[in-house]
Amino acid sequence: IISGGLFYGKGVVSFKNSIDEVRSGINLVQNAALKTIAFSKDVVKAEDDVEQEMEEAREATTRDGQICGLDIEISSQIRTAYDELSKNIVELKNMLDTSLQSFSHDMESLIVLTDQVDSSLDSADIIFYVLITISIVLIGIILCMLAGVFFAWKG
Repeated sequence: IISGGLFYGKGVVSFKNSIDEVRSGINLVQNAALKTIAFSKDVVKAEDDVEQEMEEAREATTRDGQICGLDIEISSQIRTAYDELSKNIVELKNMLDTSLQSFSHDMESLIVLTDQVDSSLDSADIIFYVLITISIVLIGIILCMLAGVFFAWKG
């Protein structure tokens, strides 16, 4: 009886607890991946907003090319610096877009992988129920053996 109880108490219960802990870890990983994907989308949207604001700011000059009533030479220098900044921002945006798309794809692959692991854990649940059945059978066999010893002793 003690061995059957130990098998159930230490083996089967520990096996089930391990499966539950792995599942909770999988859920944490999936939640983190989903939040990362959402963050990537937010960054891309913010990039688009910055690009749109820069276009609007570029158009905020008068017809003669002046910025806020400054003389043409200063306006030209500001425009040149602004154009360089715009070019650098566009390059950064393109680089970020590529990196974030790749990163989002990796996160989606991670979610698919963790879904597959979770499906495999469903198979492990079947093993858990088989272990419970085995432990019940073992306890039954032990009780039958004890009953046999008891009846042999009583004569």
